[in-house]
Amino acid sequence: MSTPGNKKNNQKETAAASAPAPAHMDPQAQLREIQQLLFGEQIASVNQAIDSLSKHNQQQFADMDKQITHTINTLRQDMNNKLDELTKHVNKLNDERMNNDALIEGDVATLQQALDAFQQQTEAAHDTIEKQLFSEADKLATEMAAQHKSLLEKINAESGSLADSKTDRKALADLFVNMARSLEKEAS
Repeated sequence: MSTPGNKKNNQKETAAASAPAPAHMDPQAQLREIQQLLFGEQIASVNQAIDSLSKHNQQQFADMDKQITHTINTLRQDMNNKLDELTKHVNKLNDERMNNDALIEGDVATLQQALDAFQQQTEAAHDTIEKQLFSEADKLATEMAAQHKSLLEKINAESGSLADSKTDRKALADLFVNMARSLEKEAS
C-alpha cells in the first residue's frame, strides 16, 4: 500500500531522477537536497511539532506568568493588610504606653506635690514644736529659778528660826528643870 507521504516521496524521487543533472553542483547543495528528499517530511513534521510545543509552552508560560502575577499581587495585598494591621497595633500600643506614661507622670507629680506639702507641714510642725519646747524650757527655767530662790529664802528663814528655836528650847529645858525642882521641893 502506498501512503500519501510515500506518494510525495515517490514524486520527488521521480522528479529528481527525471531532472537533468547539472554539470557541476556544489556538494553542500547536493547534500541539502538529499537531506530534503530523505528527511523533508520528517523535518517538517518535527518542525511542526516544535512549533506546536513552542506555542503550547508559550501558552503555559503565559498562564503561569498570570498565576504568578496574581499570586504575587495577592501576597502583596495580604502583606500590606498585615503591615497595616501591625502598624495600627503598634500605634495603639504606643498610644497606650504614652497614656500610661502620662498617668504615671501625673501620679508622680501628685505624689511630689503631696511630698512637698508634707515636708512643709513637717517643717512648720517642727518649728512650732521647737518654739514650744524653747518657750516651755524658758518657763521651766524661770519657775525653777523662782522656786530655787523661794526655797533658799525659806531655808534661810527656817535655819534662822531653828537657831532661834534652839535658844527657846534651851529656855524651855531650863524652865522644865526649874519646874521639876520646884515640884520636888513641894513633894518633899
